[in-house]
Amino acid sequence: MNKTVITLWLCAGMLFAQDAAGSYKLSGVNVRYTFISREEVALTVTDAYGLGVTQTVSTIPAAAPFTSKDMKFNDAELKAVGINLNINLTALGEGSVVEGSYYPDVNTIIDENGSCNTIQQVLPVSDIFTYTSSGTMMADSGKVHPGFNVLGLPGISSMAGEALGGFGISGSSTFEDFASVPTHPTLCGPDGNCYNFTVGDLDGSGTVEIYPALNTLGFTEYVPGGQPLTGLSGGYFLKKDLNTAGDMTSMLEGNTAPDFYLEWHGVDGASS
Repeated sequence: MNKTVITLWLCAGMLFAQDAAGSYKLSGVNVRYTFISREEVALTVTDAYGLGVTQTVSTIPAAAPFTSKDMKFNDAELKAVGINLNINLTALGEGSVVEGSYYPDVNTIIDENGSCNTIQQVLPVSDIFTYTSSGTMMADSGKVHPGFNVLGLPGISSMAGEALGGFGISGSSTFEDFASVPTHPTLCGPDGNCYNFTVGDLDGSGTVEIYPALNTLGFTEYVPGGQPLTGLSGGYFLKKDLNTAGDMTSMLEGNTAPDFYLEWHGVDGASS
């Protein structure tokens, strides 16, 4: 998808057009959600006969990633579940989710007993946001994709070692905010509460390794609350005929070939 790059001159300064500009339709999703415990949690089972027998079967340690969930949809699977996301990005940095789009969201329903039930649904969505982009972000800074996610753990991206562009979003009600220049975030919420983080049982011994040290993979095992995580939060992109040569290949085998690839890393906190 070829787009004309426009340069605008305003007063004595120069405003560069955003090079990610274009109209795009979602054709593939590959996401990993990692869940981290804030406090230590005991997992118990109770007998089904009402005898009052309760047994602790496991303990989730505090500050550790205890499970993850992957979500993958190719083009056909997105259509099958009713997801239809269409995005317009203008050269002036304005973005929108086009009317007629459908995207997963959570919806809280109050039943006849007054209880709240949160369910995930595919709902109509429209949105207006701002964005920034630089197709040469990594090349300009002499960096490449680190291959790690925002927590500093090995990620699912197939772009490790590649020089991608930077892409940032602000003011969206559909997506979280993320910057086009990656930063090391903290595990702190808007209320000021901060949480420790440890990468947990790296050697398979069953012992959660909570101490300041570097393991063989090269990232800090323990990050005190309020200190920057070792991973990066930010958005990366590739656009056909901009910062990649020739046709692009989907991250999902056999899927529709894309014209645009967007990847972002975020963690619960002030921005999201």
